[in-house]
Amino acid sequence: TKLFRSALDFPKLLEVTRQVAEAMSVAEQVEFQPGDALTSDFGIDRFDIVLLGKILYYFRVDQVRAMLHRMHLALKGDGLAVISTYIADDRRCTDEKALMAALQLFIFAPQSEVYTYSEYRRLLTDTGLTHVTQHSDKLISASK
Repeated sequence: TKLFRSALDFPKLLEVTRQVAEAMSVAEQVEFQPGDALTSDFGIDRFDIVLLGKILYYFRVDQVRAMLHRMHLALKGDGLAVISTYIADDRRCTDEKALMAALQLFIFAPQSEVYTYSEYRRLLTDTGLTHVTQHSDKLISASK
C-alpha cells in the first residue's frame, strides 16, 4: 500500500514543499493544494490521518475551533488527528520551550496563543474527537 499525502499551504511555501518531496522521491505521492488553513475546505471523509504541524498557536481560539471542526469533517470514520505544537503547562509557568515560543509569538503575532493540553483536549472533544492523548511536550492525538 502506498502512502499518499496532501500538503496545504500558501503557494510560495508549497514550492519549497515540492522541492523537498522531489528530493525525497515522493513528489508523485503528494497532492500540493494551495490555500489558507483558515479558509480552505479540507473535504469530508477524505483522510486517514490529518497532521496539523506547528500552526495552531498563530490563531485565536475561535479560529482554532473552526479549523479543528473542518479537520474533524475531513477525517474518515476511524481517522486520527495529530497536532504537533508547543504545549504550555496548565499554569503557563514551567515549560521553558512553550514559554519562549509564547514570548516570540507575542512579539511577532500578538493574536497568537500557546495553548495548554487541557485547552487542546477541550477544543478537540468539542469537535467530536475522542481518545485525546498527549504523547510528549509537543504531540497530541485524537480519534474520530
